Amino acid sequence: MSKKIKIIGAALVMLLLAAAAFSIDITVGIKGGAGFAFYAGADYEDYKGGYDTQMLIAFAGGGFLTIGMEMVALEVDLFVTSAGGAYGDSNIVYNSIDNFIEIPILVKLRFRVDDMIVSVYAGPDILIKVGYFVEQEIDPDDGSLLDELRWPEDEMNTIQYALVIGAGIDIPFEGFYVTLDARYELGLTSRHTETSGYGEQWFQDNIQLLIGFGMDLNY
Repeated sequence: MSKKIKIIGAALVMLLLAAAAFSIDITVGIKGGAGFAFYAGADYEDYKGGYDTQMLIAFAGGGFLTIGMEMVALEVDLFVTSAGGAYGDSNIVYNSIDNFIEIPILVKLRFRVDDMIVSVYAGPDILIKVGYFVEQEIDPDDGSLLDELRWPEDEMNTIQYALVIGAGIDIPFEGFYVTLDARYELGLTSRHTETSGYGEQWFQDNIQLLIGFGMDLNY
């Protein structure tokens, strides 16, 4: 994992040097917001049995770096993300809470509309497990916690991958801009290891709504 992080870091340094050499715009900022996370996949469907799949309200927040020209840009985010999923019925709800360091790497197509910039984007997402994963039993009547257990760490994949598809709008102000994003994260890697016994078709999906503030370093 450390080798992959070094490669990503070296690539970012090269991009920054290239941007400085060719007068490409560089912006930095922060983003955060809510997520609506859920699980998908055949093995997850088998595990939850007859219970209904539910969304888990989650969060994401961190920083971003954008390097690009007027119509095309590369954005790299570094987020702390809480995700997971839920299932249950009118008698019991099970919440699974998963925590990640998340690194989306997004190619953006940008279009100017008056003073605003509208963008569509897609790209890979690296999710690195931090801490431990928890499953909670919740009473749906009053929201009280009935029980809690930890998933064994050796049954969970430490690194997971996803595909991000989304759209955003940047609204400029004097010296900074406000950015609004809506994105869908489609899980590509199973939550569980091959030897866990839970199968390889248990994916983390997430719908995120984000707001942030950016600053143009060329300003």
